[in-house]
Amino acid sequence: MSEEPRWPHVFPFFRFMALLLALAALIPLITLWQHHVPLPESYDLKAYALTQVPGPFKHTYSVLEYGRNLAVPSDPGTFTLQTRAYDREKLHEWLRDNVYAGQPIWRVLRWPLAGAGVVLLLLFPIGAWLEDRINREARDGRLIRGPQIVSHWRWNLRTWGKARNFYVETE
Repeated sequence: MSEEPRWPHVFPFFRFMALLLALAALIPLITLWQHHVPLPESYDLKAYALTQVPGPFKHTYSVLEYGRNLAVPSDPGTFTLQTRAYDREKLHEWLRDNVYAGQPIWRVLRWPLAGAGVVLLLLFPIGAWLEDRINREARDGRLIRGPQIVSHWRWNLRTWGKARNFYVETE
């Protein structure tokens, strides 16, 4: 048997899982958001996000067009989804100014990000509580059989209203 202590656990597994679940909740929240915004905002989101990523990526983006021009949310009618090569900075400026009303991407996605934050605020304390419970069992040991040593407060709470109390006399 190893002499290394099992307590405390060094990796906060349940808190990390809460963070991952909040990030995973962001995907359906963005999908739900896309169903409630105009079509150009929904379809141009990927191109708007990719124009902000630095690096030597190819400059082809899929954006909606209305006729021969890029689509804006106020355009009526039928749109076509075209994949073409664009200059990254110019496309980013055009999308920011004409489609997303000058807002950065975090501001465009404020409601899905807020929803993921709520999921994180709900799950993080639960993860902390689970880790605390596991660390308490590792620190104190797990009781398999036999009596527990409890304080008189816990004894009174557990036996409240029950006729199973006993009295021990000392000599």
